[in-house]
Amino acid sequence: MALGDAKIELSEGIHLSDLLRGGDVTFTVKDQADERDTPEYEAPEDVFDRDALVNSLSIDTLVVGDDEHDNSSPFEKLKESMSNVDPKGLVKKKIIRGGIGDVIAPNALVRIHYEGYMEFNEVPFDSSLLRGQSAEFVLGCSGMIPGLDMAVGTMRNREKAQFLLQPSVAYGPIGCPPRIPPNSEVLFVVEVISWKEGTEAAIAQAASNTKGEKSWEVCKNAVQALLKEGVTLYNEKRFSESKKRLLAAKNILGKCHLKDEKEEEEFHKYMFKVSLNLAIAFNELKGNASFAPSAIIHLKEADRIQPNNHKVHCQWGIALMTLGEYKRAKEHLLRAMRLKNDDKTVHEVLNKLEQKIKKEKEAEKETWRRAFNPKGKVTEDKEQEEMSPEAQQMLETLEEFSVNPEKSMMILPSGFSSKEKEIFQSMAEKLNLKFVIRGSSISISK
Repeated sequence: MALGDAKIELSEGIHLSDLLRGGDVTFTVKDQADERDTPEYEAPEDVFDRDALVNSLSIDTLVVGDDEHDNSSPFEKLKESMSNVDPKGLVKKKIIRGGIGDVIAPNALVRIHYEGYMEFNEVPFDSSLLRGQSAEFVLGCSGMIPGLDMAVGTMRNREKAQFLLQPSVAYGPIGCPPRIPPNSEVLFVVEVISWKEGTEAAIAQAASNTKGEKSWEVCKNAVQALLKEGVTLYNEKRFSESKKRLLAAKNILGKCHLKDEKEEEEFHKYMFKVSLNLAIAFNELKGNASFAPSAIIHLKEADRIQPNNHKVHCQWGIALMTLGEYKRAKEHLLRAMRLKNDDKTVHEVLNKLEQKIKKEKEAEKETWRRAFNPKGKVTEDKEQEEMSPEAQQMLETLEEFSVNPEKSMMILPSGFSSKEKEIFQSMAEKLNLKFVIRGSSISISK
């Protein structure tokens, strides 16, 4: 602490008036021995419930040598029945209850109960049992003290064991005031409740590795697991759950730190996959008209990474079709077809769009018919009944031409009656097309 920040305590008070008058004023300073030089360490009884502490007492922290010639301390006595976890013996282990299954895998999501003790003190300085909440962390990036992480890495499911940790892998030369003095050797009793690999562990690892940006390796493991699970859920038609997994993957991608071009290349590969699959999931959700804008947002991200991917434009067309934007939908679907003409999905979606356009045009024609024939006259229907099948087909061709951005002009074949030509002209006007007659030739243009 700087002298200017020090708090000086006087043994006797002074009068402010004496200071204001000037002249000599005598200060008598109280003994300034800093009480913090000899810290008072907090007792477990001040933290945990006193009655509950009874069940957590450990006699192993008190037991000394059996006879007057054995001066072993409790921890030295305990070490005799322990084995080394590491070559240097920084962590020692004694199994209380054997576990089942395999040893906990690296980077697994682990749930344990533990109690920590200091020598000559049967009361724990820390206890998940007394807190009533197990500890859950990812092995290898937990934020736990190194020795405890090393210890848990040797255990199996349901195992219970004691571990002695040297200060260098525990709380070090500083300790952990106010409960753990400097350079303290500590005893941990650990019980494994469960551990998991896969998606949950990967997500937890990405979340707990560091604050802020994560390393690409950590992010990639989580994204791979989430992407795989998201695709599996989609194939099982669990679209909402698939969307949640994929959104979690994209959220993790947004927090990773890339150190070189190779990592950046891998990042873009996964960002494309996640964005495209997210759009596909959004397009499948019930009430998908409300989700279509979200699908388009993710498709724009995918298109930025791979501008000429036929799947992106196919899904974009589906989203726009859902929103009723048929003209733009057709543009994307035709682009998808040009990129990959043999994709059956693109052809199926395009045919579906054509049917929707046709149905909408028929509905529009019916609306106009009713508007011009309020008494229910069926003049137009009668006219169409009098038309040849070829002329009726030409009407459909005319409608398709009006929405095809790749065609600007069409020539009508000869052989139609004057009445049929009049109907063609009327339809062209309704579709905002130019109808030009030059002799026996008729052209229609946009």
